[in-house]
Amino acid sequence: MVRKFQTRTKRFEVDGADNALAWLRAQMQKEDAVAPEGSVDYHKQKLRELVIWDAIALHTNKTIVAHYPLHTASVCYRGIEVDFKGENLPALPINIAKAVLEVYPRMQLVEHAKAALCMLAYEKPETTQDNFVGAIAQRCVDGFTLDTSRMDKFIEMVFEHPFELMEQDTKGDEQKP
Repeated sequence: MVRKFQTRTKRFEVDGADNALAWLRAQMQKEDAVAPEGSVDYHKQKLRELVIWDAIALHTNKTIVAHYPLHTASVCYRGIEVDFKGENLPALPINIAKAVLEVYPRMQLVEHAKAALCMLAYEKPETTQDNFVGAIAQRCVDGFTLDTSRMDKFIEMVFEHPFELMEQDTKGDEQKP
C-alpha cells in the first residue's frame, strides 16, 4: 500500500502482486538468472512467478485461499490473520512468536493499515466497491457510499432469466401447427 507503487485503477492486492513480480524479475535480470524461453527452467520460473503473484493478490480473500490448490496463498492469509487479529496466535510456540516479532516488529501495524486502507478508499474509491476496503471506507471517508449498481444489474439479470424466456418463446413456436 505504498503510494509510489500504486496505480489509479487496480486494487491494492493487485498493485502489490504486480510490484512483487516486477521486483522479482529485476532481481533475476541482475543475477543473470533468467532461463531461456521455452526451457524447463523458464517454465519453473513462470510457475514461481504465478505462485508469488497469486499469494499476494489473493491474500485478503479467505473464501478463495481456503480452496486454493497451493498452500502459499493460505500461508499468506494465515500470517495476516495472526498479525491483525491474533487469530491462531496461541498455536504458535512462544519462542517462535517472540523471534518473529523481534525481527519483524508490528510497529502499530493495524493502525497504519487502517489509515492506509482509508487513504486508498479516498484516493481510489472505484477499487473498493467489491471488497472489504469499501466497508472500511464507509467508516472513515466522509460521504463514501458503496455503489451497488453493478451488483444490482447482475442480480436483475439472474432473476430475469433472459435465456429461459427465449426458450419459452421457442417452445411456443414449436407447438403451433
